[in-house]
Amino acid sequence: EKIEIDEWKVIPDRTKSIADGAIVPWSKNMGSGRYPSTNPYYMQQVERLLRSRRCKASTPIDDLPEDVVDTILYGADKKQKFVYESRSGHQWEYESQFEGVVNNLQRRYTETSSEYVKEEIEKFMSASVCKVCKGARLKPEALGVTIADRNIDKTTKMSVEAAEAFFAAFRPNEREATISHQILKEIRARLGFLKNVGLGYLNLSRSATTLSGGESQRIRLATQIGSSLVGVLYILDEPSIGLHQRRHGEQPRVPDRRVPVGTAVHRDPEAPQKRPQHAQRDRRESEQHPRRRRRHPARRIHLRHRRERQP
Repeated sequence: EKIEIDEWKVIPDRTKSIADGAIVPWSKNMGSGRYPSTNPYYMQQVERLLRSRRCKASTPIDDLPEDVVDTILYGADKKQKFVYESRSGHQWEYESQFEGVVNNLQRRYTETSSEYVKEEIEKFMSASVCKVCKGARLKPEALGVTIADRNIDKTTKMSVEAAEAFFAAFRPNEREATISHQILKEIRARLGFLKNVGLGYLNLSRSATTLSGGESQRIRLATQIGSSLVGVLYILDEPSIGLHQRRHGEQPRVPDRRVPVGTAVHRDPEAPQKRPQHAQRDRRESEQHPRRRRRHPARRIHLRHRRERQP
């Protein structure tokens, strides 16, 4: 997928005329003039273009010829003369190509360094599948490499559980095993960690922007634990955040597998895993006693140390 300007967001209501603000990106209030609700510079170009095609700005977009609408959106190849009239009444004539609304927004989005401008232009953009690679984002040469009749695009569209089963069942020949032994070992290990932290349902091609906060935390945990570092102390503070209740027993088992290779795991002893009935009891107590505040374990330790230091 790629993000590009969507012409149906540029002109969403085609029953409107250009004079009534049909071109949304150019319809912001710019002050006085013939078209006070539109950008005067671009609108005067559009008016001149319509006049050369014997059309009016007061005509609804649906009633304009298709080639005229296409020129407004994507521009014209030939140069033509334009006349710009400022608010003070001064005029000057210049010759230029009409860029088109879509091309103008795309160019400004690429060239600008302003985050505000990019955010404004992104309102008129949509994700679309590339017509060449069909969303694979790879060259044909890369897609031609397959494992068990599956290329990398088909493999990444599988869920974590399906991919783990696929690579577990894959049996390479002697030559392939020599080449891919270490790679397959790493792939199987990482897929196993993702599954064990409760992410077996995710597709490997899932966009990071669509993940929830809990899913992102679990991915980071699986990445850290899966790195197989030796001599590292992992401190897991409330490692069940974002997990469903039925997944609470799955995540703590994953770090224990690192202990035999010299990695230690420490969990906060004062923050044990709560069972659903305990969580309900705590909620009822807080509702019955609104002024009662449950102190964080670190806060309780700090207060205890302060009391011990007092004479």
